[in-house]
Amino acid sequence: MIEQLTTQRMLLQPLKLNHSRGMFELWSQPEVCVYSGRAEDRHGDEIVLPARYAQDSDRIIDFFLHRQAEGSGCRWALIEAEGGAFLGIVGFNAIGQTSEIAYHLHPKYWGQGYMREACIASLDWLHEHCASSSLEAYIDADNVPSQKLALGLGMQQSAAERDGSLRFSMQLR
Repeated sequence: MIEQLTTQRMLLQPLKLNHSRGMFELWSQPEVCVYSGRAEDRHGDEIVLPARYAQDSDRIIDFFLHRQAEGSGCRWALIEAEGGAFLGIVGFNAIGQTSEIAYHLHPKYWGQGYMREACIASLDWLHEHCASSSLEAYIDADNVPSQKLALGLGMQQSAAERDGSLRFSMQLR
């Protein structure tokens, strides 16, 4: 089970349905969705993005709650320590021998270092609680800021691709 994490500027709260409003504000932003890839609910049905209704983004929350219950993935809601604003989400699409990190930030918080701070906290959690030996991220070829973040975290770009996204990876142990 994941717990709340704290950074200098944020609380990383395990994603729950009470984050519905923030998730809708995040996933209704076209700039967030353009690089996110196809979204599916836990039944494999497509979630249309950008979200038009809170019920659409609630299906994303439900997906990750089930992944978390299975122990196969998790997400944290990024909450600004001062003011309580919902900034975005960070977590793992997969947790295992090779874990896959993913992150999404509301555009009004881009370029302020929040996601780097959140990624470092989530990687510290992964190192302490999981036996993952490697980390990967799949990032759209046109999403240069996310690629720079992955490189800044110590990941290397590899030749592998998935659905048109570039693979970044690093060894953890």
